[in-house]
Amino acid sequence: MLLWPSSTAGQTHEILVPAGTQDRIDDGETVELLPRTFEVAIGDRIVIINDDEATHQVGPYIVGPGQRIEQQFLVPGRIEGVCTLHPSGEVVIVVR
Repeated sequence: MLLWPSSTAGQTHEILVPAGTQDRIDDGETVELLPRTFEVAIGDRIVIINDDEATHQVGPYIVGPGQRIEQQFLVPGRIEGVCTLHPSGEVVIVVR
């Protein structure tokens, strides 16, 4: 699902959530699939691919089992929110 129109080329940052991720978290393992502060440039996009059986959240992006989302960033800013893929439980996406 493309959330914003794609008009500017940039780098693609892929976040892959492997199968069994939620089981590892539930077992007490520290799972860190992305940094707490994630910096991207205008025109960059993130792609989150969830191969796990659980739904995961990265800031405002909620990705169900087997889903894939893409988000391209077209304006500078800061997005903060919940993150089930970082031990802190939070993520900050900074668009420069």
